[in-house]
Amino acid sequence: MISVRLWTDGIRVISCRFKPLASTQSVIESLKAGEGAVTIPEFIINWLECITGDMAGVVKILEEQVDSVVELSDTMDVAAVRQKQI
Repeated sequence: MISVRLWTDGIRVISCRFKPLASTQSVIESLKAGEGAVTIPEFIINWLECITGDMAGVVKILEEQVDSVVELSDTMDVAAVRQKQI
């Protein structure tokens, strides 16, 4: 889980975050290469797409784990499911 704070006045974007993000570096590199967004809204959308794209693999794994717990809960009693997951 990450926390990113953004402020914009429509001309500039200021962001604060606790840890460096690979997605931020990716957006910066594309801007330096002249391939980045042209407007502030495009910039923010591109950045958020990078952040969420980086999380897609983790989310998929979590979804699979939740599905397996749900399947267990359908076939077993709740106490047994808890014991198995602990």
